[in-house]
Amino acid sequence: MTREYKRNGNVNLFACFQPLAGWRHMELTLSRTKIDFAKQMKNLVDIYFRSADVILWIVDNLNIHNPAAMG
Repeated sequence: MTREYKRNGNVNLFACFQPLAGWRHMELTLSRTKIDFAKQMKNLVDIYFRSADVILWIVDNLNIHNPAAMG
């Protein structure tokens, strides 16, 4: 029996959570760039948590998650 893997493209899923409040936000993008990451962080700050004094971010180790992505 031979099985063949065929990739039909890829997408990126950004997942944001605030577990104690029961809040989550998921967004699908067609690319995985610094611009996509920066947009998600901007939305967290400007839309979802604009009244927060502090936001704790825990991110995975992808190469788009660095200070240069925020500039």
